[in-house]
Order: sequence, then C-alpha cells, then structure tokens
Amino acid sequence: MQRTLYTLLVISLCQVSSIAYSEEADHGYHGAHHFSVLSGETSVRGHGDYATLGIDYEYRLNQRYGIGFVIEHAFDDLEATTALAVANWHVYRGWVVQFGSGFEHYHDENIFTARTGVRYDFELSGFTLSPQVHWNYHEDHHNAVVAGIAIGFSF
Repeated sequence: MQRTLYTLLVISLCQVSSIAYSEEADHGYHGAHHFSVLSGETSVRGHGDYATLGIDYEYRLNQRYGIGFVIEHAFDDLEATTALAVANWHVYRGWVVQFGSGFEHYHDENIFTARTGVRYDFELSGFTLSPQVHWNYHEDHHNAVVAGIAIGFSF
C-alpha cells in the first residue's frame, strides 16, 4: 500500500513540475555541494515494503554532472544498509538520472549493489524537494526499488 502511495506521489509531483516552472526557469546549480535526507520505502518483490531513511551528498562538477555518495538504511525485518558511490547526470530543468555501485550490508553479508534511478529537484527558497525512484540490483539476491522524497540544500 505504501509503495503505491509513494509511486503515485512521485508521478504527481513530476507532472506538477511542468506547471510549476515556466520555459525561462533556470535550474543552474547554486553551489558545488548538495546534501539531502531521504525518507522513503524499499520494496523487495515477494518480501514486502520497508521504511527507509538515507542521506545523499553530491559534488557538482559542472551544471550537467556530479559525483557523490548515497547511504540508506531499510528498517523492519530487512535491516539492510546500502552504501553507494554515485554519478548524477542533470538532464534538463530539475531532472536528474543517477547511476552508482557499492554494497549492501545484509545479515552479516556484503552484497554487490548497482543502482539506476531518476529524481526531480524542485527548488524552493534555497532548498530542494526531490521525489525519486531507484532500482537496485543485488548480486545473487532479490533486487529492490527505493522510492521516496528527499529534502536538501546546496552550499
């Protein structure tokens, strides 16, 4: 149920973005560093949905590309922590595609993890509000979808 609500929220906010920003809006970066906190849900097919908290740091190389890291923890019965090095491609006016790899610590085991995902950065009075969805590949384990909303700021 929560997964469905997060998915609908992400889709709704992304559609609102076309109304919220006019053609002349500029989504240039406002500092080389960006930090955000994620609240979301990790869904593992056949196993359930798990509350997730995370942090994301990005160093903007220029207006199009950034590098950084993501650390997330899925709670409840999953109890898994994911750490990834990521590359962000700022495609167009708030749209960001993220790629990364790292590991997930799950039941005393480190599992290779690769990620791809998309988010939309709404810029609001010096802060960002970013609905997002990511697909995590786990080597020899079930893959997962992480969806949520992050609040961040540039500095």
